[in-house]
Amino acid sequence: IDQPRRLRIQAFEAQQRRKLQQEEDRERKQATMRQAMAKASALASANAKVHGALGWLWQTLAGGEGEVSEVRRFKRKPELGLLVSDAE
Repeated sequence: IDQPRRLRIQAFEAQQRRKLQQEEDRERKQATMRQAMAKASALASANAKVHGALGWLWQTLAGGEGEVSEVRRFKRKPELGLLVSDAE
């Protein structure tokens, strides 16, 4: 049994609308991903600058040198030890 012409046209138009909507959704998702990647890149760049500027201080504090209260504070927080550990 064949569908009437107007039903075929409606189905075709609905399919075209779905394709257009899917393409718009895909483009929107790609734009969002590009923005997220740009933000992550900027954050990584900022983190690298901070590490370059303060790396010597963290090495000094990890070695037990510097102001006593700062050394104690540095050693009390184990996550700060990650700043001077080698990345492996």
